[in-house]
Amino acid sequence: MKCPSCSKKIDMFSKELNTWDKKKFCPHCNTPLKTKVNIKKAFLYAIPLMTTTVLINVFFFGETYLEHFITGIGGGFIVLLSMELIKYEDSQETE
Repeated sequence: MKCPSCSKKIDMFSKELNTWDKKKFCPHCNTPLKTKVNIKKAFLYAIPLMTTTVLINVFFFGETYLEHFITGIGGGFIVLLSMELIKYEDSQETE
């Protein structure tokens, strides 16, 4: 992920982003940030996941535990991949 103010890369699993606080801070410029899920990206990533689960359902002739496992793990990856950082002040105006 990139900081919206200084455009430097911040690791998704960094100490600064993995706090329980609503307000997070950029380690480079100390700007207050907030994480947000980009819905457009999430739907874009969900299309291959849904296609995969339908194909598993077709090839294995019914519901399997594999289908549910892939859907659950894939849903978690979709949320992680579609997260983005926004400035904390900007997020207060949109709510």
